[in-house]
Amino acid sequence: MEKLKNAIKWIGTDGLLHFLICYAMVLALSPIIGWWAILPTTIIAAAKEGWDYFIQKDNDKPQVIHDLICDGAGIVLACLTMLLW
Repeated sequence: MEKLKNAIKWIGTDGLLHFLICYAMVLALSPIIGWWAILPTTIIAAAKEGWDYFIQKDNDKPQVIHDLICDGAGIVLACLTMLLW
């Protein structure tokens, strides 16, 4: 139970938003462009983190990695959803 609490605490609200937005983006684009929906979602997620890191000078590297992990998890779960759909 302690591990679950730590995982939820680590994900946080920001991580959940990253996850849900990438998940929704893949599923929203997939009826239009199919599996290619993964590509623009990945590019947009990476560009957003690049913007935060290099342009806004939000140089918190662990936070950028955290956000990318949450983005990736959303994309992977959307792919699994598409497979089962």
